[in-house]
Amino acid sequence: MEQARHLRPDVVLAAIRMPGLDGLEVTRLLAGPDVPDPIRVVVVTTSDLDEYVHTALRNGASGFLLKRSGPALLTEAVRAAMSGDTLSPGTVKNHIAGIQNKLGTRNRVDIAAWAWESGIITP
Repeated sequence: MEQARHLRPDVVLAAIRMPGLDGLEVTRLLAGPDVPDPIRVVVVTTSDLDEYVHTALRNGASGFLLKRSGPALLTEAVRAAMSGDTLSPGTVKNHIAGIQNKLGTRNRVDIAAWAWESGIITP
């Protein structure tokens, strides 16, 4: 925390599980709504729990990325954070992948079909 505040990096990558403070708390302390001069934080994790995503974004995260997303999406998330795009395409792709996983669907069309059949959306 001290180094991040002192060095003021363009973007901090914070893992959910870290020794000492967890990444959600680090995000709140560096980028939260009460921070006068926030630092951009991208949260990376192996878990796509909705609670983590909501907490990270509420705590000021510029993005949320699954570690398995690979280097291209990580680069995209860092660039999006640098440009101020809070919900980067990488973050959106992670949300869609999480929805697919939870619903057991293969693609976005299957997600839409599920939502239609469940009455969440109507034509």
